[in-house]
Amino acid sequence: MFEFSPLAAAAGGTPMVVLLAVLMLDLVLGFVPQMGRLHPPIPGLRRRLAGIERGLNRENRSLANLMIRGAVVTVVVLAAAAALGWGLWQLALVLPFGIAVEAVVLFLAISQSRVICALGEARDAILDGTLDVARSALNAVLPGAYQGRDGYTIARALIETGGRGFLVRLLGPAFWFCLAGLPGILVYAASVQLSAAFAPPKDRGDAFGMVAHGVQDVLDFLPARIAGLILILAGLFLPHGAPRDGLAVLRRDGKRYPGVNGRWIIAPLAGVLGLALIGPRPVGGPAARGSGWIGGGRAQAGTVDLRRAVYLLSVAGLILIVAVAGVLLVKLGA
Repeated sequence: MFEFSPLAAAAGGTPMVVLLAVLMLDLVLGFVPQMGRLHPPIPGLRRRLAGIERGLNRENRSLANLMIRGAVVTVVVLAAAAALGWGLWQLALVLPFGIAVEAVVLFLAISQSRVICALGEARDAILDGTLDVARSALNAVLPGAYQGRDGYTIARALIETGGRGFLVRLLGPAFWFCLAGLPGILVYAASVQLSAAFAPPKDRGDAFGMVAHGVQDVLDFLPARIAGLILILAGLFLPHGAPRDGLAVLRRDGKRYPGVNGRWIIAPLAGVLGLALIGPRPVGGPAARGSGWIGGGRAQAGTVDLRRAVYLLSVAGLILIVAVAGVLLVKLGA
C-alpha cells in the first residue's frame, strides 16, 4: 500500500541510497565557492505564486473570502504536487534508469549548499566592507529582506536564515522523502514555496496565507524538532560551542518566538553560538511581531560568527547523513 515510501516499501534500499548520495553531494557543494549555485530554485514557482497572491488578495474582500481564496489555491497547488510526485514515481518504476528521476527531484529539493555559499559570500563581503554585496548574498536565499541594515544585522539575519535553511532545504525534504517518497518531498517543497509567496503583505494582512502557513507548520512539526536536536548535538563538535546553552536557551527563550516550529531552530543556534538572535523585528517571511531577543549572548554578530555558523550547519548536515546511512543499513538488514 505504501510502496512509494522508501521506509515502508518492501523493496530494497535504492531510494535511500539515492538520498544518501544527494545529501553527500549537497554537503560537498557547500564548501566549493560558487558551486552551491548549481542548485537552482524551483523555476518560477514562487514568482507565479506571488502573482496569484497579488491578484486574489484584494483589500476590498472580507477576511473570510480571502481565507477561502488562499485555501483553494493552497489545496490545488499541493494536490498538483502530490499528483506530480505520484506520476514521477510511476515513471521511475518503468524507465530503465528510473533512479535518475528520483535523483533529479532530490537534487532540486535539497539545497542547503545555496545557503552555506550565501553565508560564505556575505562573510567575505562584510570583511571587505561591501555591505551591498552581503545584502545581495542574503537576498539570494531570502528575497526582499533586510535592506538598509548594518553588518551586525545582516550577519544575524544570515545565521537565522542558515538555520531555517537547514530545516526547509535539507532536513524537511529528506524527512518527507523517507516517509512518503516523491509525492511527499514535492508536497513539502510546494508548501515551502506557498508559505514564502503568501507571506503577509503589510497592507493586506495574513488571512490569504493562513492555510498555507498552517500546512507548513504541520509539515515542519516533527522535522523542526529533529533539526533542533541535531543542531544541539552538532554543538558538541563545534570548537568553543555550548550545546548545553543551546538546550537552556530553547527552554528559556523559545517561547518568545511566535509559532510552533521556529523556536526549535533559532534558540539552539543562539545558545550554541553564544549569540542573541531575532530581537523585536520581523524575520523574512512570517513576521516575528512582539518577539524579543532569543539567547543571552552578543547581538553584534560578526564574520567569526558566520564562519562558526557554517561549521555548525555543516556538522549538522553530516550528522543527518550518518543517520540516513544508519536507517539504510537497518533496512538492508531487515
